[in-house]
Amino acid sequence: MKSEFFELKELVSEQVYKRYGKQAWDFFDPRLIKTIDFLKSHYDWTITINDWSWGGSLQQRGFRANLDPLVKNKTDQNKLYCSAHGRGQGVDFNVKGLSAEKIRQILIEDHNLLPYNVRIEDGVSWVHLDVVDKNVKVYLFST
Repeated sequence: MKSEFFELKELVSEQVYKRYGKQAWDFFDPRLIKTIDFLKSHYDWTITINDWSWGGSLQQRGFRANLDPLVKNKTDQNKLYCSAHGRGQGVDFNVKGLSAEKIRQILIEDHNLLPYNVRIEDGVSWVHLDVVDKNVKVYLFST
């Protein structure tokens, strides 16, 4: 499933894009794509996930593969890493003009509008959102 609003390069690292190209759409849970598309269409937010394709430094905030540095470092340290990012179920993002805390508040208040149940990481300066289903519309968690 492809996104209506996000380019694939915004959702994968440069090395994943170079290796798989458009096939990388297959790595994503359709619920995640529908949820981020909903956020963009409903709120008309300027959402930044990865920005490497236009000269930025962000490229590990969507799908994470085994050789992406964040995952590879965990493996090199013999640490288990089973994130929603590695299953195509999670993204980290920022919204222009709004704090991460404000976004979390909005999503909690508007929980009934969300197309799927989501988990949101609390207490970080970005928004981590995933579609790991905890049987509630919005599940806040801390790492």
